[in-house]
Amino acid sequence: MRLVFFIIVFSLCSFSVFTQEEQDSTIIKNEIKIDKNENITPVEFDKSQFEKYYKDKEFDYSRERNPENWWENFKRKISNLWNSFWRKIFGDFQPGSWIGNFINIAKYSIIGGVIFFIGWLFVRLNPGKALVKPAEKSKVLFSDEEEIIYQKDILKLIEKAKSQQNYRLAIRYYYLLILKTLKDQDLIQYQFEKTNQQYQQELKNTALAFQFKKITTLYDFIWYGNFQVNKNQFKEAEKEFENIQKQLKR
Repeated sequence: MRLVFFIIVFSLCSFSVFTQEEQDSTIIKNEIKIDKNENITPVEFDKSQFEKYYKDKEFDYSRERNPENWWENFKRKISNLWNSFWRKIFGDFQPGSWIGNFINIAKYSIIGGVIFFIGWLFVRLNPGKALVKPAEKSKVLFSDEEEIIYQKDILKLIEKAKSQQNYRLAIRYYYLLILKTLKDQDLIQYQFEKTNQQYQQELKNTALAFQFKKITTLYDFIWYGNFQVNKNQFKEAEKEFENIQKQLKR
């Protein structure tokens, strides 16, 4: 009985081995193909055709790397330092993680704060004011009229002109004295370029309007009209200037 069982097992194993060898030989035969055609001609390419494509920019697939300028180099170094700083604190992190988002928010917040501080400091210190100083009004460049109004004792000038019997000049000093008084009392905005008629417009709604118009007419006629005034005529004109002076003192 044992002999029969041994013969059956041996037969099955032998059959399996022979079957596997047959399959392997079949696979080898199927994979190995021998081309017995001896009339084989190698394919030749026309190199001139390739030269045409080499020169055509549409077929140029090479990538030219633009040289890094100083600004890009600076930004890259700052970015590396920034990321290196946070990696020392949090370790490695992914760009899309909450740590990465927090770092981006912190970065832009700091940049915004620095820009705001620079703007605030610029406004606070106002360096433009120090660089471009307003030209000081030189006393040397005053007009004759401005120098009299701002720097001279006009009452003394009037007395001097009267003593010299230069009544026409005395009328001029009287009129400038009235302008100075009006300026000092903030009744007019004195400017050398303004005309006497413009001062009349500034005073038109005041109690001084009528009297100022009278002395302006006298002054324009005598000074600009080059009218020579005698002593009696000067006395009459002087009364008008004294009247407006009284009004200004009230």
